[in-house]
Amino acid sequence: IENEIIIGYLAGEETKGEDFRILSKIAEIGDMIIIEKYQRTGVGTKLYQAFVNWCKKRNIKLIKVESYAKNKQAISFYRKNKFKDYALVLESKL
Repeated sequence: IENEIIIGYLAGEETKGEDFRILSKIAEIGDMIIIEKYQRTGVGTKLYQAFVNWCKKRNIKLIKVESYAKNKQAISFYRKNKFKDYALVLESKL
């Protein structure tokens, strides 16, 4: 918040891990948006670190996030924050 204006947000939640994974609970980032004027100023990093701290308090050991393949800026941000490729979704138009 700057001058009482919301400049970005991160929405995440605790969720159950997939049955085939060892971890019983994980966290997932559903959405993170920063107003363009404030992108690349550290706002996203602060929001992400707050979410990490929230997860640690709940003893969550894994955070996952999905991104559109063409969203290079988001993918770069997450990779910079130690996210690794895990799954790939392919589509075919009919």
